[in-house]
Amino acid sequence: MSELFSEAYALQQDSLDDLRHFREQFFIPQHDGENQAYFCGNSLGLQPKSLSAALAEELDNWAANGVEGHFNGKHPWMPYHEFVRDSLASVVGAMPSEVVAMNSLSVNLHLMMVSFYRPDQQRNAILDAKDLTAQIASLREGCFHDLVRQYIPVESVEEQWDIGALQKVLAEEWQMELDLQKQVQDASAITDEDLLASVAAAANALFTAKVDQVGAENFTQFERMVLLQSIDTHWRDHLSSLDYLRQGIHLRGYAQKQPKQEYKREAFELFGQLLDSVKNEVTKVLMTVKVQSSEQLEEAADAMESRGESIANVTYSAPTETGGIETVVDPETVRSGVSLAAADHLPRVGRNDPCPCGSGKKFKQCHGKLA
Repeated sequence: MSELFSEAYALQQDSLDDLRHFREQFFIPQHDGENQAYFCGNSLGLQPKSLSAALAEELDNWAANGVEGHFNGKHPWMPYHEFVRDSLASVVGAMPSEVVAMNSLSVNLHLMMVSFYRPDQQRNAILDAKDLTAQIASLREGCFHDLVRQYIPVESVEEQWDIGALQKVLAEEWQMELDLQKQVQDASAITDEDLLASVAAAANALFTAKVDQVGAENFTQFERMVLLQSIDTHWRDHLSSLDYLRQGIHLRGYAQKQPKQEYKREAFELFGQLLDSVKNEVTKVLMTVKVQSSEQLEEAADAMESRGESIANVTYSAPTETGGIETVVDPETVRSGVSLAAADHLPRVGRNDPCPCGSGKKFKQCHGKLA
């Protein structure tokens, strides 16, 4: 057993290694005049002996072309990720179309691991939470704050308020009937914060009424579904936006801007838009959803069925190849006691006659139009 730890055994195994010739391509650090046993696994690693020539080539390209080195030279910088895509794909066991190289080793590893995404603790918290009241309330408060501030700026005077437009938006898009103009007229003194509080209180009351109709437990399941669906959808769109941004960020260099700093700034703005989209979408769905009782559902089903039964003797008219009119009654809609021969008594309409539907168009350009 002791021979497994001997130097002779190590040299023997080293001589059998098919990759031993790669050792000659790197500089091995020296210790007391001998090569070290180098086990350091950090991102720096050993220096390749070919590095000086490769680096000098890139420096020469930089000196000769400047920023045009992104597109010119032996190895243009812009599509450099395409040169290493196949080798990186074999390293991580993925298809070449599934990997991309950019910036540094750490970034490359993080991007490759996107393919193996698993829900994080925050997403698990949404899945496991028994009550989402606090999260939904925070989204609703932020949504209506932003909405009100579009028409009533912060610390503004009454002359700057667009109360009518705000009332119209609340009624048409949020199903909230508020007479804010009357509230302003009746008040001896009112501020923008008072109106904001009124809108927030009305929104909370409307939301609470919906929850009370179906019960908190049932509505929580709906909240969870809407929240997760919105996050997943907008997150995928966000990743696509970041990818488009990365493809063109190098052009900022022509405007004397640092592409790295511009990418950080614009990516942060995109993330802010992501949060706003999730906030507004989740709040709007939960605020405008129509809650119906079992009795209302039965009434709606009966109404749909009655409307379907009232449709009978559906007749199709179309011109024939000879220019005549062919009238056919759909047999599935013929009521009992009504003969198919009744279609023969229908008035005949010429192709150039006005369409009987009253549209004012010729029959051949309206219901008699060939498909």
